[in-house]
Amino acid sequence: QGDILANLPPERAAAILQEMEPDEIADLLARLPEERSEELLRLMKPEESEDVQELLEYEADTAGGLMTTDYVALNQTSTVAEALESVRSNIRENDIRQGYIYCVADATQDECQMLGSVSLWELLIANPAQTLQEVMETDVPTVLPEADAHDVAETMAKYNLLAMPVVSAEGTLEGVVTIDDAIDVLLPPERRRRPSRMY
Repeated sequence: QGDILANLPPERAAAILQEMEPDEIADLLARLPEERSEELLRLMKPEESEDVQELLEYEADTAGGLMTTDYVALNQTSTVAEALESVRSNIRENDIRQGYIYCVADATQDECQMLGSVSLWELLIANPAQTLQEVMETDVPTVLPEADAHDVAETMAKYNLLAMPVVSAEGTLEGVVTIDDAIDVLLPPERRRRPSRMY
């Protein structure tokens, strides 16, 4: 896929990238010459290219290099009903499909302080009027961006986790490592999941 991207017209290549997950885009761009990678980033929508540039700052074999920035983070004061509507909206508009909502101190800030998480199952059975603070799990396993990707994947497999939040030393939610990406780390290269088709 890197070879295809390298040879397509820049505008077409950028359009294809924008249909992919940020972590998949970062993986592909990391394999391209720096000049070509920067050209494609310039042609992408600013909000999407910013997410990808953040991911490119991390080494590929770390939690930061493995994580995605596509997740749902809501203020802990949001109600269950509001959270479910946000999930529906994110699936419709952004195709974000994850098993957890992440509860933060202030979702309007660029730097969200991670407080806990709520599974979709828990949201579905909770009272719609309850706040996320009332239903969230606060003892959530997290990992630093610099953590070894293989260690993260093994921990997720050991505890049967669908996702693991990546949190800075200051407690800021940076991204999420999903189970499909974790499994890819544990599999031999020839058995790893391929990124979405580009054509």
